[in-house]
Amino acid sequence: MDEGSSSGGMRPRKHRGIQGARVGVAGALAFGLAGVSLVGVSAVSTATAGAAGGTVVVMASASVNSSVVSNPPMIQGAQAAVSYLNAHGGLHGHHIKLIVCDNKNTPNLEVACARQAVATKVVALVGANFETNATSVVSVLTPAGIPVVSPIDGNPAEFKAPTYFNLWSQVGTKVAIGLAMGQKKCKSGAGVALNVPIANLGVTFMKQGQETAGVKTTTTVEVPIQTTDFSPTVEQLSSLGVTCSFPLIVETQYVPYFQALQSAGSKVKNFIPAVGFNTGSLKTIGAQGASGTIFTSPYLTPSASSSTPQVRTFMQGMHKYQPSATPDSEAENSWVAVMILNQATKGLNKWTAASVLGALRKDAHVNVGFGIPTLNFTKKNPTPKVASIYDTAYHLHVVKGITQTDTNTIVTVESTLKKVTFTTKTS
Repeated sequence: MDEGSSSGGMRPRKHRGIQGARVGVAGALAFGLAGVSLVGVSAVSTATAGAAGGTVVVMASASVNSSVVSNPPMIQGAQAAVSYLNAHGGLHGHHIKLIVCDNKNTPNLEVACARQAVATKVVALVGANFETNATSVVSVLTPAGIPVVSPIDGNPAEFKAPTYFNLWSQVGTKVAIGLAMGQKKCKSGAGVALNVPIANLGVTFMKQGQETAGVKTTTTVEVPIQTTDFSPTVEQLSSLGVTCSFPLIVETQYVPYFQALQSAGSKVKNFIPAVGFNTGSLKTIGAQGASGTIFTSPYLTPSASSSTPQVRTFMQGMHKYQPSATPDSEAENSWVAVMILNQATKGLNKWTAASVLGALRKDAHVNVGFGIPTLNFTKKNPTPKVASIYDTAYHLHVVKGITQTDTNTIVTVESTLKKVTFTTKTS
C-alpha cells in the first residue's frame, strides 16, 4: 500500500441517480474486473497526535476511479475529518490513519475492500458505499465485528446488519420523498424510473411514503437506461396529470430530463435524494431549470454561512484539508461518521474493532449537530427489517437558482418504515 496525499488521482464525480441502478445492465454498465485498487492514506497531520498514544486505523470505501461512477466527495469528507482531528490532537491522543479502498463500484472489488478491512484490522469504516455486492460485504464485515458508521446504504442486508449504524438509508430518503410530496401538497406523484428492478424498488419506497401522506399515486413511468431524450417521458407525465415527480435516473440523465421539462413548459415539481444530484448538474441546467426542486437529506445544507457551528467547521475543514473537493452532502455524511467515532470512543483504552463497536453500542446520546436529532445507539430501530437505521428524520432542501437552501422542514419516516416492503410494484 502507498501512503501519502489523499486527494490525488480522483476523477470528477459521475454520480448514481439510484442505488445500484447501473449494476448488471448490459452495455452502459460493463465493468472491468482488474486487480484490487487499494490506496492506503495516512492523513496529513499538523499535530503530534499518536506520538505517545499510537495509531488508530480506519477505512473509507467507495467508487473513486471508475468510468461508470466516481464519488470523490464521499472519500474526501472522511479525509478532511481525519486531517482535522489529527491537527487537533487526534482521536483522544491517537493519530488516525485512514485507508482508502477504491471499490470501483464492482462486486469483486467491494468484497475485496471488506476483506482488506478485516486483514488490516481497521477499527471502523467511516464513509462507505457498497452498491453492487452489499450482501456479501455484510457477510464479511459482520463476523469480524467491524462497525460501519453512517454508510450510504441501499441494500436490505445493510438496513439490519448488526454492526451498521445507518443515518442515511436509501429506503429512508425515498420514503421521505413520498412524505415530502404530501408536505408540498402534491395532487399526484409519479416515479420516473429506469427499467431495472432496483429502480422500481425505489419507487415502491416513495409510494409507501405517499400513501402515508395521502398523496395519489400513478403508474411508474419507466425509461431505458440509455435514454437521452426525455420528451416522450414529459409528455406521458402531462397526460397522466402528474404534478410531482421523483426521477430515479443516472446522473448524466438529469440534465436532458430537466431540459425536456423546460422545453415543454412543464410545471412538474421534482423531488430527489440529495445523494443523487450535484452542483455541476445544477450549473449545466441553469438558474431556472431546476429551481424549486426539493432534495431530501438527513443533514442541513452544507453552507459556510450556516447557523450551525458544526456545519461551519465542516466547511472550513473541507476548504483547508480538501480545497479541490466539493463540500456536498456526501462529504458531509463521511465527515459526520468520523465525528461520531470521535464522540463515541471518548475514554476508550483499547483500540480494536470489538472495543469500538462496544463503545458505539453504549452511546445513548449521539449528538454531532448538522441538524441530526440526538440519537441513541443503545436501542436499535424497533422494526427488525430496518433494525440498524437510527436516524429517521429528513430535512427538505429547495433549489434556488443553482444552490440548495434549507426549508426548515423535516419529515419523519419512522411510522412508514414499520410497514415498508422490499418487493417491487408495477403500479
